[in-house]
This record gives sequence, C-alpha cells and structure tokens, in this order.
Amino acid sequence: MSTTMAEEPSLLDKLDKVAPLSQFDAFPKLPSTYKARSESRGFMTVFVAFMAFMLLLNDIGEFIWGWPDYEFSVDKNKSSFLNINVDMVVAMPCNREYPHSSSRNPADSIRQS
Repeated sequence: MSTTMAEEPSLLDKLDKVAPLSQFDAFPKLPSTYKARSESRGFMTVFVAFMAFMLLLNDIGEFIWGWPDYEFSVDKNKSSFLNINVDMVVAMPCNREYPHSSSRNPADSIRQS
C-alpha cells in the first residue's frame, strides 16, 4: 500500500468538463413578462416612509422634552361615584336563636330573613 495516491479530480472539475458554464447566476431574475407597475406607483412606500419619519420625530421629541407627566388626585364629587348593587347569600341557620337580617334593595323594598 503506497502513501502517495493519485488525486482524483473533484466533482466540480468533472462537471466543468461535461458542460462548462459561461455564466452562473444562483438566483435567476424574473422574466420581464412577470413585472408590472402598479397604479399607485409607490404611494404605499412613500406613506410608510412618512409615518416612520413622524414616529422618529415623536421619539426624538420625547427624548428632548421628556415624558408626559400624569397626576392623580382623590375625587371628592360624590355624584361621580360608581353605584354597585351586590346580591349576597349568607349561610345562616334558619332558627329563632340567631338574629335576622334586613336588607334594602334599589327599589326600596325591604326583605327580611
């Protein structure tokens, strides 16, 4: 067994001998029949670029002049409170040893149990 072996040509060399390539394009281009111009002619591109520019200006403005400041306070006006009706079932034995409960509903009718 000899240590020097004759080198075989690579696969690419063999393919070059069969059909040599004059020009190789790994990503072929679309035929011109597939290309068509739209009616809007890039309106969407211009619109998206304009909106991106406006968002960029907004971010720069927030960086320069700061973030919005929110203030919270207690509302003392009782007319703006939220009215909540609660229906509850209380587990109480129904005998006379325990006191009864009286409740009033929004229709001002009293229910005793």
